[in-house]
Amino acid sequence: MQLVRRAASQTLNYADTLPNCLRAAFHDAAERDVGNDAGGANGSLMQELDDPFSYPDNLGVAICHAYMKVFVPEMRAQGCPNLTFADAIQWVGGVAVEMAGGPAVPLLPGRRDCNNCFDNSTVLPDECFTLDELANFWGARGLSDPLKAAVVLNGAHDLGNVRSTVPHDTASGTGFGGAGPVCIGAPGPMTAQPNLFDGHYYKESTIIIIIIVIIIIVIIIVIIIVIIVAHVQQLYTFTGRAGYLFSDRSLVTPANATSLYMNDKEAFFKDWTTFYQEMSLIGVDTGPANFNVHDGFLPGGPIGRVAPMTPVPGNGFAGTGANFSGAIQLPRVPGQSGGQGSRLAVSANFQAPAAAG
Repeated sequence: MQLVRRAASQTLNYADTLPNCLRAAFHDAAERDVGNDAGGANGSLMQELDDPFSYPDNLGVAICHAYMKVFVPEMRAQGCPNLTFADAIQWVGGVAVEMAGGPAVPLLPGRRDCNNCFDNSTVLPDECFTLDELANFWGARGLSDPLKAAVVLNGAHDLGNVRSTVPHDTASGTGFGGAGPVCIGAPGPMTAQPNLFDGHYYKESTIIIIIIVIIIIVIIIVIIIVIIVAHVQQLYTFTGRAGYLFSDRSLVTPANATSLYMNDKEAFFKDWTTFYQEMSLIGVDTGPANFNVHDGFLPGGPIGRVAPMTPVPGNGFAGTGANFSGAIQLPRVPGQSGGQGSRLAVSANFQAPAAAG
């Protein structure tokens, strides 16, 4: 697993593959058709995007699909012969968060690829979902605290951009559904810092309006005593960037579901770790390992808890001199961009780390 994580940190690109591979982890895991007891984190995304126009809801993660088509075979050749696409998709999604300044999430190895599987992509969360609908979605897929999971997992919108509001826009490669601009602000970054994962999404989702009630009491003839009573009340409204979705707005409620994470990054990281672990095991048979879906990793197992990677200057991890913008410069081929450029860069420039794992 360490080998995979290190290799991903050397080849993900902030401009496209990094946020896209985080989205891909969600898409592969969340395609769980509860009614038919089918789907989940099984790598089916790879088959579905071989024919993307048949699965337009996944168009938005086609960049990561192209990346994985090269990354996984390279890793198998470099010392991880049993690496599955299902594992790689979840692990690389975790690395993307870590590279952008988020927590290192220990993840279970052993997801099996479902070859020739085509999960039901129409069950993915809609951009028009309310908070209750998001909670119901995650609850139906076994997450331990559905309401909190809905708030925390939406924090993935710290990263990335909305590329189009056109439903199933094949030109720009987006997989949004039929609602289009009704539930999407506009093309653009989802937050002010779309390469940084630290929970700033929650702050940008809200503003604090200070209401000052001034009461002036006039006592006696010439003396005016002014008493100002400041009643400060937090009123939460949406103020996000162009790329916000209606489902982001839905977190802004009278109780404000975002308030816990607005000023407590550690609380966000802790809960993110929990729910990303749970999400990464949706549809995975965990019975043989004697743990349940809420564990998310094998304590004392062959991998166990994976310590955060040591930052190496230039590899794009938070805290390095490279920092966030342009930390990983992948060569591009003239006339090719996005997933094409990253895929070719992985193929031509992959260098396996010396460490085994």
